[in-house]
Amino acid sequence: AGAQAVDCAGYDSQIWAQSVYETDRTRYAGLDQDGNGLACEELPPGAAPALWTDAVPDDAEPAQLVSVTDGDTIRALVNGVEEPVRLILVDTPETRDPDDPPECYGSEATAFTTWLLSLGGDLYLETDVTDRDRFGRLLRYAWLNFGDGEVYLVNEAIARAGYGALSTFPPDVEYVEQVREAAAFAREQGYGLWSGCVTDPARDTNELQAPEDAP
Repeated sequence: AGAQAVDCAGYDSQIWAQSVYETDRTRYAGLDQDGNGLACEELPPGAAPALWTDAVPDDAEPAQLVSVTDGDTIRALVNGVEEPVRLILVDTPETRDPDDPPECYGSEATAFTTWLLSLGGDLYLETDVTDRDRFGRLLRYAWLNFGDGEVYLVNEAIARAGYGALSTFPPDVEYVEQVREAAAFAREQGYGLWSGCVTDPARDTNELQAPEDAP
């Protein structure tokens, strides 16, 4: 966050501004003019780019979005072949279980991923260790490159905006610390599903319920 703007004009989302503000509240005090701990409240929630890098990894391959299945699953053209892609390290509320209604914030998570991937950045997919899961889906990190050093790790952005929890399945843990920090940040700020959904004892997204449905 060392090269980030010190006033709200340099940001297009509250989550981005808040993420930077939390790295150094003294340096970025100008983002919280009223001193209430909330940065750039006038901005839309949005999403935050990766603060630890300004480039898509060299081994990530270009892809073309076909559709969004749910918050953590997409379909994409990879080398001319349409593939289902499961985003690594993030677990969003379920929406497609035929035996159960959508979990709390599931529809919102799908809408967020759809929105983020519709913004026009170039899409890249990066492999960790495991190529596919047991359902035959590619396991990938999704990157969006908007140029001029503004890149988004979609997996991390979903967690940071509060639409998914950290979900680890070693050995695919290349960005586990970044996603872990993002999920903790979202919980602390009360973003997304952490604003009202009832989670299980582990505070993950298993069997999320709206408050009125909780026992």
